[in-house]
Amino acid sequence: MSPFSRNSLIVVCLLAASLAMLLKIQASSAWVPQHLVNLEVVPHEIDSWKGTDFQIDQSVYEILETEDILSRRYLDESGYPVDLLIVFSKNNRDSFHPPEMCYVGAGTELMDKRFEALTLDDGSLLDTTKLAVKSDNYFSTVWYWFMVGDQTIANHYWQQFYLIKNIFSKDAAQGAMVRISVNTNDALGKEKASQLVSSLMPYLNAIY
Repeated sequence: MSPFSRNSLIVVCLLAASLAMLLKIQASSAWVPQHLVNLEVVPHEIDSWKGTDFQIDQSVYEILETEDILSRRYLDESGYPVDLLIVFSKNNRDSFHPPEMCYVGAGTELMDKRFEALTLDDGSLLDTTKLAVKSDNYFSTVWYWFMVGDQTIANHYWQQFYLIKNIFSKDAAQGAMVRISVNTNDALGKEKASQLVSSLMPYLNAIY
């Protein structure tokens, strides 16, 4: 590599690092503890599902740097439980983490991770990341995806890319992480998760 090419590469790397630091500072300084959206647009009762909210510890809001978090358990008419978590942030990319980081950090064992599509009631496919996790007390199958506006993205890094891209456009950089989980690893669990997601999608899009 010529000295000119080497120097150019160093300059590019330094500029990229400076940009990343600037974006991080901008995101951190922009956060204030306030609600930016009304997550209650996601109803407690929808189709055959009835939901009950989990209490969220204040430390969770502080770690994720957003007040817009919804944690809820839905039961269908047969009593089958499916858990929902939504994390929304308008200007802070640091609010979004792959859920497996939280599970592993809490001492839960990650058994499997893969991309998997959920088939919705209208026949469309929703690309998600699927996890199988277990601890001494429970086993869960988890599906999660990210949103930038009404665009759904299974991969955390692509969501980060689109959020950064939006910072330099006229559109506000706003996004969400949606997580669905059941305490089984069978076809019924996937079917119930898909049914709840099908019911939720119009309301998730309405958040924006």
